[in-house]
Amino acid sequence: MKYLKRHVARTVLVVTKGETFKGTLVAADADMVALDHATVLSGTSGPLDGQVVVPMTAVTWVQVV
Repeated sequence: MKYLKRHVARTVLVVTKGETFKGTLVAADADMVALDHATVLSGTSGPLDGQVVVPMTAVTWVQVV
């Protein structure tokens, strides 16, 4: 997603079919979105260790907050 690259280092919500992640966008391209300091807001909620990489095929939408 070319438009997401300009939002690197900003906080985003990444919504998938099963879960919603909130974190700092560190990378985005046609294949994936990567978040640091991520938290799960739906499903099993709580902070996650390490970097979260979500395949773009699983992403429903992304919101910059």
